[in-house]
Amino acid sequence: MLRRFSKRLAAFITDHITWEFLVALLARPWASGVTAVLAAAATVAGWAHKQPLYVTLPAEAVLGLAACALLISLSLKRERISEIRFDYLPERSPEQSGWKLVMSQGVNQPTFTLAGDPPDTEKCLYVRSNDHRIESYALDRGLELHESLCSAVEYSAKLADPDTSIVYAQVRMTSREGKGDKDGWIAHKFDTDASVRKEPYPEEWSVMVPGRPLPKSGWRSFMWSLPEEVERTFGTEGGWVYKRLLRIRLRGTLSITPIQLLE
Repeated sequence: MLRRFSKRLAAFITDHITWEFLVALLARPWASGVTAVLAAAATVAGWAHKQPLYVTLPAEAVLGLAACALLISLSLKRERISEIRFDYLPERSPEQSGWKLVMSQGVNQPTFTLAGDPPDTEKCLYVRSNDHRIESYALDRGLELHESLCSAVEYSAKLADPDTSIVYAQVRMTSREGKGDKDGWIAHKFDTDASVRKEPYPEEWSVMVPGRPLPKSGWRSFMWSLPEEVERTFGTEGGWVYKRLLRIRLRGTLSITPIQLLE
């Protein structure tokens, strides 16, 4: 029994702490800054402890307030883990820069160019589908481990057709009921009313998102909260909860800004 418990404990540490927690911590851009602040605080605390009481008490009060402010600011701030950019356009295609094109049989290949009317100064991707079927092509971007630990995704897009211009998220989920992990797809489709719908395809839900209109004509800003989306979709059919983002997929004719992966 002790040996079996030790194996389970080791597996838990490997799967949940070494694999996710440490990578997530090291991936934080502010981790080194927090370490420096804590080291400085420890030095000041050590110095104050040796001083008279009228020095020690104010110093410790200031350190306590600073620590509280730091914790609050870190908890409220949504850090950008990574950003999927299109700076390589038009010299290189997405296929040469981390994306994978998956084609259905008997359809024409989509074309990839710079968007001609971006909402800001960033280079934006324009994908033109040469087939009206929704499954004509899929442009996939798999994520690195530290990128996959994001909990939110933000971007702006100009969609040619609400029914076929879709941005997907492939998510990994874990079960509250001890069923292990499973993967599923969430299709983000434009609609003026926010809602969700179970699709007939295996392990797929659609989330209707209105987005926020931008001053640039036709462009809208979108933000996904992946834990909330999983709770509203797969969470209703078996207690699944969000674990990580595996892949982003584009389909249909659309323009899209750089994609931000956030905590």
